[in-house]
Amino acid sequence: VNTKKEFVLEAKYESISYLPATTDFLVKSNGKYGIVTKDATFKIRNVYDSITIMDNEHGLYLVKQDKVYGVLNTSGDVILAPEYKQIGINIEKYAQNGVENKYVFMDEIIPVKNNEDEWALFNIKGEKKTEFKYSGIGCSSTSVSNSYPVVIIPSYKAIVVSKDKYYNFVTTSGEELISGFILDSVYLKNNITTGQNEFFMTYNSDKVMNVESWMQNIGK
Repeated sequence: VNTKKEFVLEAKYESISYLPATTDFLVKSNGKYGIVTKDATFKIRNVYDSITIMDNEHGLYLVKQDKVYGVLNTSGDVILAPEYKQIGINIEKYAQNGVENKYVFMDEIIPVKNNEDEWALFNIKGEKKTEFKYSGIGCSSTSVSNSYPVVIIPSYKAIVVSKDKYYNFVTTSGEELISGFILDSVYLKNNITTGQNEFFMTYNSDKVMNVESWMQNIGK
């Protein structure tokens, strides 16, 4: 019902939620969710177990169907077919890293896990930027005092990935910056003088290097 007390959608749904960003409605019928316009036209058919807003700016929905996940845009086009075990990561540990969206990194990259528990990176257009070969996304633990976990290096548009408990950097274009996985950890510290985050990587058990200085040296 709108402000004029006119029916916008028929009272035939189990639940209706208004989506201000698109002026559409999330509806539930027979236990399944879909997206309907104010003209009662389906943009996304009600065949999904859940529909979650991933990113309002880019108009992306996370959908769940038969225990697997996919991505659709607000027009209902399939970006990633619902066939993946997980999309996005838990970002609770990465607050200091400035990560606010667990589904989309740096406005362009979507981390995706397949049913073999391997991770890959896709862009928001659904283009695969890496193969499924990583055991994890981000370095979530650090033993260094006054340090924080890292998943992205924003100034160089790089993502931290892991394989067999070692780490590497992958750019948003899918390029691995180190030959092989040799890093023991990646972490950040906040410079109390400048207020800026500084990123570090460790290797060979006791070697430490500033990540951004290293990237400058290799021409990134």
